[in-house]
Amino acid sequence: MPLFPEIDRTKTIQDVAYFFKHEYRRLLAMANMQRLDYKSPVVSDMPGGGPGMDAHEVIAMGIDVQNTLESLRRTINALPDREKSVFIKHIDQQMTFTDIAKSSIYAESTLKDHMSQAYLYIADGFHPRLSDGTIVDFHHYPTVQISYEPGTIEEVHNMAQEDR
Repeated sequence: MPLFPEIDRTKTIQDVAYFFKHEYRRLLAMANMQRLDYKSPVVSDMPGGGPGMDAHEVIAMGIDVQNTLESLRRTINALPDREKSVFIKHIDQQMTFTDIAKSSIYAESTLKDHMSQAYLYIADGFHPRLSDGTIVDFHHYPTVQISYEPGTIEEVHNMAQEDR
């Protein structure tokens, strides 16, 4: 029996990649940051609210941004060196895999594999809790088909007793 549930690796990698392509820069902008400081995260200002937001919503959003960035910083710092290096060059420094390959000993395909592995590590470690109680989880789990034949409560109880 495996220790961890099976995940759909491809969909998980796609979700993490989507986050960094579409939401990461917005998150940094909300915190008035250009890039994440992996040593000491300091949000320079409270994010401004949108139209119709009251003070409580703005404060909750600010807390969510801080919690998310702190969780992200810890997760990225915990990446293995090789994956962390590729991640920072590709995401924060916005280098292409071709450019990274020119300055390293790895081929582009190997760097892409390292990046995919970094995304999987990030999915495993990045779980900020938002102010509404939601916990972010990038994992995709395969859909399990369960067949069910209705029976009486007594039949179900008897089946459970047999399994013991």
